[in-house]
Amino acid sequence: MGTKKQWQKLLLPLLGIGPDSILPSLYVIKAKRGNFSWIAAVVKEREKAQKLLKSWAKQKSVKFHIERLFNLEFPLVIIETDFGKKFEFAQVIRPEKKLRATQAGDSLIVYWVEQEFAFKKGEDQMGMLNHDHLTKKYFREEIERYIF
Repeated sequence: MGTKKQWQKLLLPLLGIGPDSILPSLYVIKAKRGNFSWIAAVVKEREKAQKLLKSWAKQKSVKFHIERLFNLEFPLVIIETDFGKKFEFAQVIRPEKKLRATQAGDSLIVYWVEQEFAFKKGEDQMGMLNHDHLTKKYFREEIERYIF
């Protein structure tokens, strides 16, 4: 019979807890300059995210931080709402669950991400990703198309 510490070391990664978790996950580097935010990178490995962060350290006007997204793999979509104030991530299998109108803006921007990416120097180049702008008008037209 093992000690509590031995059991934790064995079981916590299986439950998706801690840096050695076996659950699929991705690492996102979020960037912010003033009131403007963007996603600078999405990568599979924590070490790669840390290297990127270190390489972008000279960018004093931009604040970067790493977030780990559990139970998420490529391909995925990034959904930007409220003009970059909020980003959501969803597996491509059922992205429509995440596509909902927001109170603050009339559109969602959906980025289709099939593999790792990292922008040079962590700059905002999200427009380079394959993406769509979905407006409330688009949703109304789609609903009408299927209902009427």
